[in-house]
Amino acid sequence: MTPSIFQTNQFYYLPRPDQLYRQFRFHLIGHMHDDGRISLFECSHTLGAGLMIDTYVSRSNRTGVWQALKTGKIFAAIFAFAILGLGLAGCTTSPQVSTHGTARSTPQAAAASGTTSPQVSANGTARSTPRAAAASGTTSPQGSANGTDNNSSGLASYPGPEHAYYVSPNGTDNNSGTLDSPWKTLAYALTKLSPSDVLYLRGGTYYEHGLTASLKGTATAPITIQSYPGEHALIDGGMPDFKDTSNAEWELVDDRIHLYRSKRTFSGSFVRAWLVDDDVQLVEYKAKENMESTNYDSLHGMEPFYMGPGVHLRDDGHIYIRLQYNPNDLADWSGEPLAPIPADTDPNHNKIAVFTSDHIFLLDDAEYLHFKDLDFSYAVKIMDVRNGSHHIELDGCRLNYGSYGLAIHDGSHDWEIHNCEFNNGLPDYVYWTDVKNKDQEVAEAYPEFQSEAITGSIPSFNIHHNVFRNSFDALLVKDGTIDARITENMFKHIRDDAINLTKGISNVEVAHNMLWHVRSGISNLGSDVNPGQIYIHHNVIDNSAYQRGGRPGNYRANDWPIWSTGAPFSSHDNGNKASWWKLYNNTIITRRSGYEWDAAGPTTVTGNSEKYVYNNIFYVIDDRVVYRADLASSGSHYDGNVIYRNAPGRFPLLLHFGDGSDYNSLADFRERSGTDWEVNGLEIDPGFSISVIEDPKFDPATIWERYRPTNSQVFAAGASYSGLNWPGTEGVNYRGAVSPTS
Repeated sequence: MTPSIFQTNQFYYLPRPDQLYRQFRFHLIGHMHDDGRISLFECSHTLGAGLMIDTYVSRSNRTGVWQALKTGKIFAAIFAFAILGLGLAGCTTSPQVSTHGTARSTPQAAAASGTTSPQVSANGTARSTPRAAAASGTTSPQGSANGTDNNSSGLASYPGPEHAYYVSPNGTDNNSGTLDSPWKTLAYALTKLSPSDVLYLRGGTYYEHGLTASLKGTATAPITIQSYPGEHALIDGGMPDFKDTSNAEWELVDDRIHLYRSKRTFSGSFVRAWLVDDDVQLVEYKAKENMESTNYDSLHGMEPFYMGPGVHLRDDGHIYIRLQYNPNDLADWSGEPLAPIPADTDPNHNKIAVFTSDHIFLLDDAEYLHFKDLDFSYAVKIMDVRNGSHHIELDGCRLNYGSYGLAIHDGSHDWEIHNCEFNNGLPDYVYWTDVKNKDQEVAEAYPEFQSEAITGSIPSFNIHHNVFRNSFDALLVKDGTIDARITENMFKHIRDDAINLTKGISNVEVAHNMLWHVRSGISNLGSDVNPGQIYIHHNVIDNSAYQRGGRPGNYRANDWPIWSTGAPFSSHDNGNKASWWKLYNNTIITRRSGYEWDAAGPTTVTGNSEKYVYNNIFYVIDDRVVYRADLASSGSHYDGNVIYRNAPGRFPLLLHFGDGSDYNSLADFRERSGTDWEVNGLEIDPGFSISVIEDPKFDPATIWERYRPTNSQVFAAGASYSGLNWPGTEGVNYRGAVSPTS
């Protein structure tokens, strides 16, 4: 195994390695100038025999020594250090290195080189990231009560950077902010930071919210706020009172329905709560009649109805909580039983994060500010971003948000968001209509679960290698977005639209993303703003898994049955929807939705001469329509796509398509439509395994393999990209998102 290395701004450390290098310790200290140069390093090595070598080495020679260490050539490395002597000044800037030991790209480095450091390969093979646990379903350590991480890497208490400050749950704001004398609160520490400062948060939980940051770093001297290396800091917008599993904070009100209330009273206009161990956010009830109802069967307009576990802040100031499941929601779509969450309906036996906070951070005109390896949890909004905050980085952070992860406003631009996890905690018992039907019937899940991980106009945002999960919507990209990239992310268990793209955006690339078990994939939103080019390529969109759609008795049950899917390409709102989509080399897996005539293809984008649909795979598990209501006279372009329906039935393959007619085969369409569409298209089985696709287990390392075709005909060249100059097309001569080889 290779020992890990990490960088803390001006200093580099290699912590205690594993058993292969037992008793071998490596320590680098170097000064980084404001212009990025590193003058020298001190290297200390200790072997079991007691040998100690101290020397100085320039950055240019350090790489070779590190390579020797990685390959196990310890004695050669020691010899190299011994003979190097005093290093040369004026060294080049070294790459930043993550706590997992892999080099990563920073905004500055990317700008200088014109490239980014991929952390998930084009075929979707994921590397370990600070949020790999999110993909596998595990959780990160939260830190012990004394402020240290329970899974510490054995890091020694080395001195930090020249401009380093420290905060600890055990500190006090009367301290000096050093490692040995840390401050206690983030609120106080924020008032002390200047360009090039690094603020380290020792492991543990910080109960703070309503923080305002107008910090201004610079391009060469950003301000960094991060967890102390090897430890884990959680900024919690909630209350500590209910977080213990054997507490007496709740008193029983009605044993018949398992209704409890807080013994203490609280002020505020709302309350939200999460089941911490179950990673589930609870419904916030607005009407006590619904919370206390024993009607579990079917909706009848606004008559009282109980949807499932939830909380309610009442006029008497008490928080009421009921954790009993609706008994009719304890089976999946196939009838298999589901275990209730939580298993114990007594809130005193559950860790519950209760919060009444609107936001954790208000970023107000902040500049060059980096957040690294932090957890932000339990507020309606994690970050409310205002007044043009720019050049902000989120790296390796987890955001457990009430309704919004990042709410972007007022001309904010140039963000990099990577290796993060966004989680809304949307519970399984919430139906789509519980959020959407609020005006006609009981819909207690609104507004908290009309949620978005990132929402706003996001010019020059680079959103990559993140996990978005358990939310209603994930991204809402609004008018005014230009030069943005959304790449190599994983979207899991999204209950409405994974990505919403408004028509008035330009030069936006959505590529190499995995959209898995989403109700709808990419949504086109109408706008009167002029469109720009949108490049959507090499994504897998699998919305074939059934989700809870319409609660029994909902007023539009004909379109929203209990279990349903959505559309791979959906739409909302009114307005002009003639977006300039370039949809190419994507793989779409779908089945018929409650809206039976909805198609698998991008019908929601009004036909126009800048709409291209090239070299995709449309795989329909049942008899869903593939293309619908796009006419050749509109100027749209379709070619090279693979289309296949596993179980043809009563619906045509192509509906009102090309010349406005219906067709049951691609061959019939080419023969009779009189268009030049799909000249290179194929109607063949790509060779997917339905049983593999329907496997509910998610493994980020192998998930892309499910969508690699086994039919070699798919890997023949389709529509030509010659002269188009679209990103991601160079050397691509196959159909679908996944190449013939990994």
